[in-house]
Amino acid sequence: MPDDPSPEIFSAAVFCATDSCNHLDCRGGPFRVVFAGTDQDYVTWVTEFSSETRAWSALTKVDFRIIASNRVGLAPDFDSFVSLRPSLYTGDAVYFILEKGKAILKYDLDGRGVSVIDTPEVCDKRIILMTAEDGELGFAGVEDCDLHLWSWKPNAKGIAGWVQLWVIELKTLLSIPEDCNSSPQVIGFAQGTNIIFISSNDCIFTLKLKSGQVKKVGRRLNYEAVVPYMSFYAPCISRDPPCRHLCYCDM
Repeated sequence: MPDDPSPEIFSAAVFCATDSCNHLDCRGGPFRVVFAGTDQDYVTWVTEFSSETRAWSALTKVDFRIIASNRVGLAPDFDSFVSLRPSLYTGDAVYFILEKGKAILKYDLDGRGVSVIDTPEVCDKRIILMTAEDGELGFAGVEDCDLHLWSWKPNAKGIAGWVQLWVIELKTLLSIPEDCNSSPQVIGFAQGTNIIFISSNDCIFTLKLKSGQVKKVGRRLNYEAVVPYMSFYAPCISRDPPCRHLCYCDM
């Protein structure tokens, strides 16, 4: 983590930095970390670490109160902060959810600039970022018992905006009782698989978007989101002789 400043709340993304890699079986190559935090004055900043230079970049800052003063529909005292929900790396950018899903923070990896993307006023603000079918930015959210999927796409004039992809009715899929007082929530997305994680009635389900297949995978505990993974590295614990490599484990 960067030494200064100390964020009140933060999120991060780590990803392979090898251009020729297909990112399906990355093992021990160079990597980058993008770290976003919000301080006590509600100023959000982003910094980037490279394993090759072993250094953090200069901070790129954004003050939401200044943004609000120039945006229609936002109060002058509007402030926001980086959410603890999972970030998304796709294309040439890393995306972070802002407080309650009000907006999405985009960090441009090439120019190290930041911008803010508003989210549609149609869903529960506990959204999850995901990749759309074209590999671009998308998100999923729930309104009542319907799952809404959106994609950020340019129109014929090249101006980007939100396009609704699907609306999926969850009450039947998840066997939600009529007297249920709480709506389902999206809590995770497995990038590269088109699988969304949904919590409902204290249970966690996976939903395969292409087939519509639903599977119960566990009970929900006290957490906001899940971060699914297919594989991980772990240090080798062999001592005789000393091991100097990383062990790879497929899940």
